[in-house]
Amino acid sequence: MTKPAPFEGVIARTVKDSTPSWPVPAHPREGAPNVVVVLIDDLGFSHFGCYGSDIATPWIDRLAEGGLRSACDRSPTSTPGSPTCAGR
Repeated sequence: MTKPAPFEGVIARTVKDSTPSWPVPAHPREGAPNVVVVLIDDLGFSHFGCYGSDIATPWIDRLAEGGLRSACDRSPTSTPGSPTCAGR
């Protein structure tokens, strides 16, 4: 993690006498890959169409068809010894 830039504004007694200092937003380096993180709470693998659900999840299914699948041993929703992963 990088250290935040030092605050270059002025904090005075009133807003009128203060000077703001907004940090420059971080930008990916040239050639950096596109990464999307999807965090979903209280959802099981069986809720996705690619795992056999009747619920329509076309975008998740499309990602799965391209090879993206969840692995039980890397899932924050279950530990490697849990019944969820018993079939791996």
